[in-house]
Amino acid sequence: MPVELARSEPYSGSRVVLDLVDIDAGMVSEVGGKAANLGELIRAGLPVPPGVCVTTVAYQAVAWAAPGLAELVDALCVTAADDLAALADLAGRARAALLSAAVPAAVATAVADGYERVGAGVAVAVRSSATAEDLPFASFAGQQDTYLNLVGRGAVLDAVRRCWASLWTDRAVAYRASNGIDHGSVRLGVVIQRMVQSAVSGVLFTANPVTGRRREAVIDASPGLGEAIVSGAVNPDHFPRGRRESQRRRRRPGRPLPGRYPPASRAAGPGRVPGRLRPPRRRRDRRGAAPVVRGPPARARRAHQLPAPGRPGRGTGRRLRRRGPPGRADGRNARRPGPGRTAPAHRPVVRTHLAAVGAELAAAGRIAATDDVFFLDLVQTRAALGGVDQRDLVAARRAAYEQEMRRRHVPRVLLSDGTEPERDLPAAAAAQGSLVGTPASAGTVAGPARVVLDPVGAHLEPGEILIAPSTDPGWTPLFLTAGGLVMEMGGANSHGAVVAREYGIPAVVGVPDATTRISTGQQITVDGSTGVIS
Repeated sequence: MPVELARSEPYSGSRVVLDLVDIDAGMVSEVGGKAANLGELIRAGLPVPPGVCVTTVAYQAVAWAAPGLAELVDALCVTAADDLAALADLAGRARAALLSAAVPAAVATAVADGYERVGAGVAVAVRSSATAEDLPFASFAGQQDTYLNLVGRGAVLDAVRRCWASLWTDRAVAYRASNGIDHGSVRLGVVIQRMVQSAVSGVLFTANPVTGRRREAVIDASPGLGEAIVSGAVNPDHFPRGRRESQRRRRRPGRPLPGRYPPASRAAGPGRVPGRLRPPRRRRDRRGAAPVVRGPPARARRAHQLPAPGRPGRGTGRRLRRRGPPGRADGRNARRPGPGRTAPAHRPVVRTHLAAVGAELAAAGRIAATDDVFFLDLVQTRAALGGVDQRDLVAARRAAYEQEMRRRHVPRVLLSDGTEPERDLPAAAAAQGSLVGTPASAGTVAGPARVVLDPVGAHLEPGEILIAPSTDPGWTPLFLTAGGLVMEMGGANSHGAVVAREYGIPAVVGVPDATTRISTGQQITVDGSTGVIS
């Protein structure tokens, strides 16, 4: 879509630079995700180093003045996500255009004044804060730039300019394209924050990112600044923290992953199977009508009666409209699904009848297509039969479904605490000659190895396993075609490991001498759950 850049003087006024203490989670569009989260931490009473944020208003002012930037972004929006060469060419030109644009005097003055408020002559970090980051499906870990230990107005302003340009790095552009994020919709704020000269730094995940356990936090820690940990430059100390193992093993019943049922005739739209994974019960009443098939009946209420199989269509919509969803006639006893639950349309008995309802709704213009009915629960379907237009709701759910379908790795079963059992199996003893490291992204892959010492100009054939000394965010475009990842350095909480998990490629980190003990073309198997390479 065309880029819409501000055409006025948006930097006149006081919204160019804001103190972090004045920022909250509702200001992402104005300050970006990082600044918004820092503001929330301050509001929670946590010790956050003082700082300010140069808002997206300033980026807009400079982007408007950048020659040809709007046309370049338009071109990026129509370039295929797998055409990395074209994306990189356009990204490079976009960076050059932004760096060549003059910074309005009002913006430069506001940035300098903001730095002075943090502390004249103190060392600061200048940190990118994009409006598209820390998303539920895309962290943007390390995709834009950060600069550390800067002193003086000139150095800070120059770093702010480079942060703006880093919105268009090759890796950030490829990452957005692979996640289906519109290039024309993103903006960048910049955080200027006082440096902490730390003796030890750490990265904390409140859920184990490798196993998915919600009851186990993990910490990677190392001497010095945290940059060494997130960039994969060190093998950090790793500290799992949670309940005792005996307690952690008491898990609640499992369930399939929400959002994995296709909307075609094979299965239902995104939804959750209620109850335990055991065969459903069917009942027939004296009239011979077939009920909606449900899970265990312990808490199930009276099933909604649909016409017997073989006679769908005629009267189906009227009957659903008259009787409503399962429960009392007024629907007050109905089990009302939340946003992640839909009608039990994965049951073959019901699909034919719901398809007939969908055809009726599509003909009435309340949904766009017959299959869209499988993105609604029974309460919403009844509302549509009553005249409610559900097209916007279906569109949002279909977009979420399509986002889920981009995953390379889909857990077959998730436990209720978020654990994927296949990731949590006890590790078998490594065979003689195997290499062992730290699990970073679960899954197993076998294929030819490709040893790469520098990402610049490197190329991987689809399915090749990347063997590298370490990976900072500049390596992540290679992850798009890699079948797996092995690194000599780094921890499970580094930016490279985070992006590997998002892309669904098995990864093992902290493997000593991997680039010399594995050769290009060698057939290897990488087990990202146990950390074994064989």
